[in-house]
Amino acid sequence: MLGFSSFAEFVATNLEHESQSSYPRNLFKQRLERDGEIRGLEVVWPRRDGTLLAVCEHACAVRDAEGRMLYYEGTVEDITARKRADEERRELLRRLHAAAPPRRAWAGAAPPMSFARGSRFC
Repeated sequence: MLGFSSFAEFVATNLEHESQSSYPRNLFKQRLERDGEIRGLEVVWPRRDGTLLAVCEHACAVRDAEGRMLYYEGTVEDITARKRADEERRELLRRLHAAAPPRRAWAGAAPPMSFARGSRFC
């Protein structure tokens, strides 16, 4: 997912210093230490080749008998396609609203209604 040739190569990188994540790893670890878990954290990570990857992280602290955090474990889900689709949707809506004629404002609570003679309401 991140383009590393092995897990060893990935863990050899210092995410706190080398990463350009949208959420700093030191804050991630502080939050885990404080709360014990992180669910649904959406962040952007750089891949090895420099391209960006949107992910959703879930993590849980693993503690020793005294309550000290030993490490954390969790999952990361690639949500890049969903984020792109959301952005495309927002852009389409923005363009649609920009192209739409302005709406008429009514002074009352509801716009006036008129019915043709002989028409039925229900």
